[in-house]
Amino acid sequence: MINENKYADVRNFGASPMGDTDCSEAVLKAVTSLKEGGTLYFPSGTYLIEKPINISGDHLTVTGDGKQSKIVYTYEQKEDDDHRSASLFIFEDNISDVIVKDMSFEYTGYFFDEPQKSYYGRVSALNFNTCFDITVSNVEIKGFNACGIAFYGTKDNYSKRIKVEKCYIHHNRVAGVLYGFTDGITITNNTLEHHGSKNDGGTGYGTTGWSGATPLNIQIIGNKCSFNSRKGIDLHAGMNAVIEGNICEGNILYGIYAEGSRTNNMVITGNMITNMVLENTPYLPIYNWIEGIGFGTAGEASNSLTERNFLISENEILNFSFENGGAIPFNCYYSQHCGSIQIKNNIVNAGRISAVVSMGGKGAHTERCKNNISITGNQIKCRECTSHPFIFSSADTFDISHNRFDAGITRLPIIITPGDDNGAVICTYNNFSYSEGRFPERKDGEAQKRTEGDPLYFEYKKDTLSDSARLIEKNIINGKIK
Repeated sequence: MINENKYADVRNFGASPMGDTDCSEAVLKAVTSLKEGGTLYFPSGTYLIEKPINISGDHLTVTGDGKQSKIVYTYEQKEDDDHRSASLFIFEDNISDVIVKDMSFEYTGYFFDEPQKSYYGRVSALNFNTCFDITVSNVEIKGFNACGIAFYGTKDNYSKRIKVEKCYIHHNRVAGVLYGFTDGITITNNTLEHHGSKNDGGTGYGTTGWSGATPLNIQIIGNKCSFNSRKGIDLHAGMNAVIEGNICEGNILYGIYAEGSRTNNMVITGNMITNMVLENTPYLPIYNWIEGIGFGTAGEASNSLTERNFLISENEILNFSFENGGAIPFNCYYSQHCGSIQIKNNIVNAGRISAVVSMGGKGAHTERCKNNISITGNQIKCRECTSHPFIFSSADTFDISHNRFDAGITRLPIIITPGDDNGAVICTYNNFSYSEGRFPERKDGEAQKRTEGDPLYFEYKKDTLSDSARLIEKNIINGKIK
């Protein structure tokens, strides 16, 4: 509980709101006066701070009068600094019950904008180290050479019960919000945009789950994560996540990315990904692709029998195209061996793409390892699809039904599986149309008639299915039932 009887106006400790005097010592004195908790108050004005502010007490509110209360941080990072020594507010290990609200933070130190210096910066505005019951609300943060807000923990001691809401966090080097070993983080109704550097593309995330950790119980809901140099929403590893109702506009490489060997129970629903249209990326030759939604378990140990489940539903991917590289609305980094992948009721309106759904890697279908893949109810329109629209890997069951695909030019056949170790295949009630369909060419230039020129059906490397395991009927190809 916040100690409401303790109240420290930083001006009473010598802080000037005129922006012309270093207020570091005054703020530290005010913090020291609140050892048992209370409210650290920054009235309207601009406060110049040149040194990090360490906070080690519980039950603290740091607040101001909205954007009228602004802290300008001028500390210049040293060579041996890390995030625990260079950030503006450093919340020490194992503190709890902290609220930061109604303020503005700006960094004016060196940004490390150069190529190959993606993670040189160590300065974040708010740095939390294994903390509990944290709320950050209605703050603006810009210009920091690391993150706007960073939440850390350890494998044995997670940060827990974290909320970031109604914030405007923009133009930071790495990310708006970064989180690592956290359990129960909610990121809602924020604007997280223009992060990273277009000089290298190595960073730039609206929000990111650190790849070296395993965050648990994540909710990313109702945010605007746009115009970031790399990804709108990034979750390199995470268990039990809901990514819902976000707008991801104009991010350069990925709209939403939720992939990693420790990723599981992922719901990505009701998001809008728009205005990813490129001739080339600014990061050639390193990055030559874009993805609307990338997900999966790439890198999982081959002997793992843990079920991995992904639901990708009711998303819209609009104005999505890459003229000189790969562009995939739904890309699955597929190495899981048990579980389900559902891609259903999504809408895609694109220009030039490589495929609609692509599953790179190899899952498994054995008596011990089973995957079920369901691609249903999706509506896709594109100007050109340069490869096969639906490319799958091995699974126990496929259900590809009730989809509509409308293309100007597309490669044929429309659906491909490898054929090795496949289970049952259901392909019904789809409506596929195209103006020009192209079968791949052999080296001699002649069209390769895959499955006797069937524009719909699969390419099998090894035909292991009996007729009873196939239900392929009542599909419409260019107006004809097949």
